[in-house]
Amino acid sequence: MKVEGHDLAKATPSLPVFLGEKDPFQNKSTYSYFYNGRALYAFHGLTCRSLPGLDVNRLQWKPYGLCDDASVVVGLSVLRTNPKKFKRVGKYGHYYFWRRKAFTGQSGSCRPWS
Repeated sequence: MKVEGHDLAKATPSLPVFLGEKDPFQNKSTYSYFYNGRALYAFHGLTCRSLPGLDVNRLQWKPYGLCDDASVVVGLSVLRTNPKKFKRVGKYGHYYFWRRKAFTGQSGSCRPWS
């Protein structure tokens, strides 16, 4: 599902557009995504974080969150990687994310695969 362009044109800092929400770890902990005409940002609980460097006009929804042509968003983290080679693996609340020769845990930290 692509984010609709006509909705993005209506976004202002005082009236942001709600893009949707995801639960990437399937633990009933959702992340909400908004665009205010200048920046994309995410909310989780009481935490708000800007998601810099994303092309808002090329956003797509994935099972783990959002992506554009060069980055993926998982929770509150922006990871610079090819979205075509990025995937979520695991089950029962233990999820990891593959990207090239590294994996990312639920904390968002990236470790080389050895």
